[in-house]
Amino acid sequence: RVELASTSVKQIRIEGSQEEMPVNFHMLAEGVLRDTYGQLQVEQLPCEEPQGARTGYVRVVILSGWHDFCSVHAIKVEAPQSDTEAKPSKASGSPSQPQGIAVNGQADASRPAPSQIRLRSPGGNVHSLPADPSWTLGELKASAQAAMGIPCSE
Repeated sequence: RVELASTSVKQIRIEGSQEEMPVNFHMLAEGVLRDTYGQLQVEQLPCEEPQGARTGYVRVVILSGWHDFCSVHAIKVEAPQSDTEAKPSKASGSPSQPQGIAVNGQADASRPAPSQIRLRSPGGNVHSLPADPSWTLGELKASAQAAMGIPCSE
């Protein structure tokens, strides 16, 4: 499921891709949000994931708005834990660490623990930083800027 905090968004579509390179996307969910007259809209959209497939990329498409401008304040993606992730690992005897949808597009099974976020700068350089699930969007932005050597504008 996807939880979205926004303002003035009317119609939205959530799309996903299971491919290593995100070229082909299919619809996971679509919805019409109610007009809150400029107040924060917090909506949860249940997603339909194809059987046996694991979504590695998520795209949010704003189809229309209630006013001239829309804003997105937060996006939270929750994926159900698969049976293989819930079983204890035979090598270590401990359950594998649950992983969310990969920001860098790699399948969850191939990601090392702790989770890493891989960012590609406009110049094409790839930067990695450890992911902290408790980060706010602002903390994620500041960490990404630091990893890419971009001065933070306060």
